[in-house]
Amino acid sequence: YGSSSLDECPSWDINRFKEVRPWDWYMGEMEVSLEDAGYPVGGTTKMGTKTNPQMEACTGIPMYDGQPVEVGPRARLVTYKNFDEKGTVAQNIAREMEYPDCFYEMIDCIDALNPDGKVVADFIPDGDGSLGWASNEAPRGTDVHITRVKDWKVQYFSMLVPTTWNFATCSAALTGAPWQLAEVIMRGYDPC
Repeated sequence: YGSSSLDECPSWDINRFKEVRPWDWYMGEMEVSLEDAGYPVGGTTKMGTKTNPQMEACTGIPMYDGQPVEVGPRARLVTYKNFDEKGTVAQNIAREMEYPDCFYEMIDCIDALNPDGKVVADFIPDGDGSLGWASNEAPRGTDVHITRVKDWKVQYFSMLVPTTWNFATCSAALTGAPWQLAEVIMRGYDPC
């Protein structure tokens, strides 16, 4: 699975994408106690204000068609194979269901490998300043790179890795869960 802004009929549409950012700012180190009534919510850092741009402490949340989306094995199976299981365990089941297909695809790739083939395109444009992107479906989920290049210089670059896409999904899955399960739930959606 892959698509780019150079494709005649791309499967990913940059115009349907936007990023929202709930601003927060890191205000310095402080003691964290498991006994703190605010832990894990509100007990780790002081709320801050926009005092220093280098102290930004939150990531943007990618949205597609105005909604957060889940990416990865469960999302693919829901979309293409009528998989209807939900939750963290379903992520692991979906991942295991994809293993055989991935294995055979790897064998096909090895068979098709041409070690004497080209690794760089014949022509690399110097860039006109327009926005370009590439979207690839990796085992963990959708990976999108967005860039603007002009006169051989990068003017803008952003990476939307599966972790970023799944922040909103993980947040919903963590809501109401005991804090002790946070790492287990998070790794169910993002094993990295």
